[in-house]
Amino acid sequence: MDFSKPVVGGPTDLGFDYFFGSAGGPNNDSPFVFLENDRWVEVPTQMTPPEMNAQPGVVPGFMASDWDQEQVDVRLTEKAASFISDHVASGSDKPFFLLYSLSAPHIPFTPPDFVKGASQAGPREDMNVLVDWMVGEIRSVLEGQGVLDNTILIFTSDNGPRRGANGHLSAGPFRGYKNTAYEGGHKVPFIMRWPGHAEAGVRSEASFSLTDMMATFADFLGAELPHDAAEDSWSERDVIFGEPGSVSERPALLAHTSRGDMSIRSGEWKLIVLQPHPTNTLTEPVVELYNLAEDPFETTDQAAVRPDLVLHLTELLDLTRKEGLRFVDIPQP
Repeated sequence: MDFSKPVVGGPTDLGFDYFFGSAGGPNNDSPFVFLENDRWVEVPTQMTPPEMNAQPGVVPGFMASDWDQEQVDVRLTEKAASFISDHVASGSDKPFFLLYSLSAPHIPFTPPDFVKGASQAGPREDMNVLVDWMVGEIRSVLEGQGVLDNTILIFTSDNGPRRGANGHLSAGPFRGYKNTAYEGGHKVPFIMRWPGHAEAGVRSEASFSLTDMMATFADFLGAELPHDAAEDSWSERDVIFGEPGSVSERPALLAHTSRGDMSIRSGEWKLIVLQPHPTNTLTEPVVELYNLAEDPFETTDQAAVRPDLVLHLTELLDLTRKEGLRFVDIPQP
């Protein structure tokens, strides 16, 4: 790999005006070097050392000479704060969009010194303290620049948690963890702050996917999405920006895992299709059906007693995968 050449196909080729980050998970994916726009900040001149390669999840590879895993999120937070300050200082009347993908609390759990021991529950939990610090820093700079109350601030996560240590219920009472089709695998917080538009303390039970952000914000801004864009994004404008208690009209909500398992939820019912994989003993796909209104923790499989719903949801799953959620028109059972 020639690190002196520009990176092609990165964020600045796909619509972003500025990017600072890495090619993958900065704490565990090589190359361990920052990327600014389409250029590497420096040329990595060494390989990851054995003690780093022994950390859980680390992919060995090239590394910058001054790479410090403990300072990754500190550096990213500083860059995010500088971006906000620079935008305000420029005097631009245009709104800004900042997407900050936190590295913490992902493995390999390398908290910086100022949060080590803060949780009194080990390095993994210390990384959650670091998350709190990062969110606080972003909020603080927005407030300091006088734009906090005129900014939509969203905090969410890309997937459910890993299995907790020492009896910690990281997914709460829900079944499953990260990379499973059960609720614990993909049920995450979605918290939004926007005074004057999003009433404080309101909680919605509507189903929402991160893929919905594309259609939701396009709808809110009056922008029409091309037919071949965001085909699995469903506008939840009324749920997110409308009156408290607004009900979602989405036909379905899909989720999947790297094992090939799929799930589809429509109304109160959820169908799961489990696939054979080296991590299980299945020899053919297995279907499970749960009523999440009555059984949110997925304890009672009703596939055998509701074959009509299994057939309906299977057809809806196949149609959605083929057509895209935005273009599905199928009656409820």
